[in-house]
Amino acid sequence: MEKQRAKTTKNKILKAALSLFNKKGIKGTRTKDIASKARVAEVTIYRHFNSKHEIASDLFISYMNLLSSRLNNTLENSVDGSPGEKLASLMDTFLGFARKERDGFNYINAGHYSDLNVSLKKINKPMDVFHKVVTEGIASGDFAQMNPVVASGIVIGILTRLILFHNLGIVDLADEGLASEIKCRALMALVPCSAERVYQA
Repeated sequence: MEKQRAKTTKNKILKAALSLFNKKGIKGTRTKDIASKARVAEVTIYRHFNSKHEIASDLFISYMNLLSSRLNNTLENSVDGSPGEKLASLMDTFLGFARKERDGFNYINAGHYSDLNVSLKKINKPMDVFHKVVTEGIASGDFAQMNPVVASGIVIGILTRLILFHNLGIVDLADEGLASEIKCRALMALVPCSAERVYQA
């Protein structure tokens, strides 16, 4: 019972901190603010975390790992697909995560790791999963010969821009037609210029 209560309290602190970090930034948020929003005493925060920095780091690592885990699961379930099909599935998962875990996605996407000084070498990065599929596609000739890091960045850049438009109310990620069009355009950006076929997402 005590362990469950402690876990519940810790989750309340994390949830409150995430909301405040997204609104005010890490530097603009005080532990007093987090305690107030979580409805706990400020001293309670220090029973679970050493500092505000630790809260921010834990949130960043947790959501990065969660997104990467979902992307890896998607890749494992599409092992027999072509590189284009695998990439389309990864984009579905990426967009789905941004829609269902909006606060968490916005937090990691805002680049807070630059303030946190978190070593990305210790984190499972979503880019790595995209990079794996893009590298496979380049090797097979399905995708154009280009730097796989750049190619992965192109795809993720298109997706994050779409998510920004969704957050601003310009588009709706629940619109399947729009999502399919975006995936198709992202895949076309990687297809060799001489290729006549177009992947249907």
